[in-house]
Amino acid sequence: MKVLSAEKVSSAEQTSVKQGLSWLRLMENAGAAASRVIKTKFDVSGKKITVVCGKGNNGGDGYVVARKMKEIGCVVKIIQVGGKPSTPSSVEMASRVVDLGLVAVNFESDNHLSCDIIMNSDIIVDAIFGTGFKGAPNEPYLSIINEINMSEAKVVSLDLPSGCSSDDGKLSGACVNADLTVTFVALKPCHVLFPAAEKCGNVVSASIGMPLQAIESQQEIMNTIEKSDISSLLPKRTKTFHKGNCGTACFVCGSYGMAGAAVIAAKAAIHSGVGLAKLIIPASIYNIVGSSVLEAVCCPLSQTADGTLSVSELPKIISEVNKSNSIVIGCGLGTGYDVNSIVKNIVKSANVPLVIDADGINAIASCIDIIKQYKASVVLTPHPGEAARILNCNTSDIESDRLNSVKKIADLSGAVTVLKGANTLIATPEGKVSVCLFGNPGMATAGSGDMLSGIIAAFLANGLSPWEAAVCGVSVHALAGDFVASTKSQTYITPLDMIDALAPLFCEFEA
Repeated sequence: MKVLSAEKVSSAEQTSVKQGLSWLRLMENAGAAASRVIKTKFDVSGKKITVVCGKGNNGGDGYVVARKMKEIGCVVKIIQVGGKPSTPSSVEMASRVVDLGLVAVNFESDNHLSCDIIMNSDIIVDAIFGTGFKGAPNEPYLSIINEINMSEAKVVSLDLPSGCSSDDGKLSGACVNADLTVTFVALKPCHVLFPAAEKCGNVVSASIGMPLQAIESQQEIMNTIEKSDISSLLPKRTKTFHKGNCGTACFVCGSYGMAGAAVIAAKAAIHSGVGLAKLIIPASIYNIVGSSVLEAVCCPLSQTADGTLSVSELPKIISEVNKSNSIVIGCGLGTGYDVNSIVKNIVKSANVPLVIDADGINAIASCIDIIKQYKASVVLTPHPGEAARILNCNTSDIESDRLNSVKKIADLSGAVTVLKGANTLIATPEGKVSVCLFGNPGMATAGSGDMLSGIIAAFLANGLSPWEAAVCGVSVHALAGDFVASTKSQTYITPLDMIDALAPLFCEFEA
């Protein structure tokens, strides 16, 4: 699904009007669509519904909702904030509610009554600001947003929660905390980028009758990943398949005290369809890894005093990785001169698709552009801390501007980049971005990233492109986390539980 900027949504609306839809019809359709969603999501019978309307077109949508709710028997009240309607369409929609006996209360002049209405509401419809809002709400908007947030009512925002910025998901001040956001035409960046996304609650995209071409002709900021996308990309097996068709994934991972990272990455790849998993590991962890991943081939090599792979083994490492169909480097690899040298030399000398994670990223964070020298494709999988090292900034800088951060890293490195975290982002060097809306906070646990690297490596070994492998890997990983959360709990989630959840998940995709 496309994620469009406010400018592109406006362009789609203008195209629709040129093709015969009136502005008034678009507003009527938006309010009617929102009303249908509200009736579906909540028991509205006999409920007290308060619609808070700003003076622009978002307020006009609110007047339509008020009328529709009144027509089905709800107890409806309207509060105007910031003045009377100021656009032709909102003026018209405000006049139509009068025919139903609805009289709007002015928040500024009847503050006590307005606050009493809000506090006694069952459902509050936030129709204050639309996609054109910028900055921080001032008075009287600040006060009414605070009143809405203190209410125990369910809150429904039209298009976006009032107070957030549509195009970057930033919050500069107070913002409505919505339980449900009904957005029109398409998702906007604020629905998928934090911190604004956390204010949106459940987001439902509602059609308002625009011609499909008017929307499809708009250039998106990013796309959301749908289950149908994954199904169409996952490798299909024929009856004559053998393990050679599924490829070999080679893991340059693990160090003394970090054997689990190598185990989890390899297990994830094996359970994601790779033909063979080959582990290049320090000799000291061979017994742990070999006994934990019986299906894998282990290559235990000499190590440093710190328990990391020794650079003296570099010729053997390069030889082994180049016999593979994909490589993972970094999971639990450790730090130090030897590790840094191994990572840099693999980037300079190997020639098969490569996933760089964790300590692999840290080894080249200060010279990330060396990836452009790599003879094959690369997928980078940084978490926000690792991304901050690459861009030489603070983690908070990454989290406050995730979209531009992932695009910068992809451009600097020339690699498909996966910026992990809530609503993981995937970017190509050319600027294409997808966002994964699957997943849950329970997945924030040690080893989760190692599992993701293993899944991506399996898909690369099966012949998917770096972009396809990243999109499918991120989504399958997140859906596995959701499966465990739904059957056990978010608190319970471990990477091994998520790996077990791959079985029913792949059954669904193979059906």
